[in-house]
Amino acid sequence: MGFFSRNRTASSRPAGSLPGRKLRTSLSLDEAGQMFEAMAREVGGYQEVRSASWPDPARPAPDAVWVALADGRAALVMAAWASHEETDLELVPMGNAYNLPAPMIGGWKMRDGSLTSTGTVTDFPSY
Repeated sequence: MGFFSRNRTASSRPAGSLPGRKLRTSLSLDEAGQMFEAMAREVGGYQEVRSASWPDPARPAPDAVWVALADGRAALVMAAWASHEETDLELVPMGNAYNLPAPMIGGWKMRDGSLTSTGTVTDFPSY
């Protein structure tokens, strides 16, 4: 395998186990949801974004969850936990690593200078 080869195993993992991005923003919970919807539609090309419930009672539920749908199925999920001054986000593709378009985070960062990456999501429930 070449030095710049793409790891193809990520797209074969089951939904909910794909790596995602942990992010932090100074946007409020509602503002973060609006930004996710805007970026999912404008950059990701998703036509439908809706709020969802947290499917894993064994883990602490986020304050809000949004799902971008492709062909009626969850393709990209964002969970958000709000604190006094920041909102922590987990942005996770479902079923296919390409469901998280790379330009989406860059476009968000251009509109929200407070957005920072805080890590990788490796454990997330399926939708």
